[in-house]
Amino acid sequence: LATLLLRMLFLEEKHLRDQNQLIQDILSHQLEDEEAARSRMGVRPAKQGEVLFIGGIVELEYPDSALRPDRDRIEAEEQDLLVRLRALLKKHGLRNLLMQKGHRIYILCARERSASGDNAAALKQAVRRIVESLRLTGVGLTQPFSLHAGFGSIRPRMTDMHKSFKEAEQVMEVSRTVELMRSSLFYERIGVYQLLKAIPDKAFLQSFVEEQLGALMAYDKEHHLHLVQTLDVYLQYMGSKNDTAKALFIHRQTLYNRLDKLNEILGEDCLEPERRICLEMALLACPLLS
Repeated sequence: LATLLLRMLFLEEKHLRDQNQLIQDILSHQLEDEEAARSRMGVRPAKQGEVLFIGGIVELEYPDSALRPDRDRIEAEEQDLLVRLRALLKKHGLRNLLMQKGHRIYILCARERSASGDNAAALKQAVRRIVESLRLTGVGLTQPFSLHAGFGSIRPRMTDMHKSFKEAEQVMEVSRTVELMRSSLFYERIGVYQLLKAIPDKAFLQSFVEEQLGALMAYDKEHHLHLVQTLDVYLQYMGSKNDTAKALFIHRQTLYNRLDKLNEILGEDCLEPERRICLEMALLACPLLS
């Protein structure tokens, strides 16, 4: 029995090492042969049927607290969550690779196309249910945590999964920094932030924001009038003064005073189409820079 147990543990450890290495190779874009990649994962070869792949990241964030438990307890609860994740993936019929790195779990899911139905939509629905279940099961753990998740685009080739993981990273960053995007789980749902995250030069983005909103930020810093927030809400409500005042919990006359100051600083053309687009893009970029 001892020999059998040791052999089972050895094979399980080898399997986990192989999974980790395969995901590492995907992240570093080391995979070029599609058939070899699928063989390593154990999914159907491309010539025998189409398979859909999606890459994602689940991250646990623990609160900074003096009552935070020791490292061993956190690691034990993370292992428990990993076991639950494996069970959920199996329950939804998803072939998968998992790799835990720190508080992050990298997930590669594969599902064979069926003759009926929207396969991509079904795969997303399964992923969404798995994430929702993980968030629910985490409530009962000894140490509470926030669970963040992001998934890239669905692709038919495993060798393109490094792109999906990169997109998942962007989803994570946007959902954690932009309040309106907190519930976004998939890359397609972050909209214009795809363009903002694709700008490699952060200094350029910073310069653009300064050019569009720098004067407002400087005025807010000195006078505390919340002009940047007022402009953001005003544009979100398509110029409706009544809705803007309600959203900001201020009197209409207070809003009128702020709008007069906005026009004074930005100019009377701030709501012209081209200028408005620039201001909206700058407002969207602000949380990413901060």
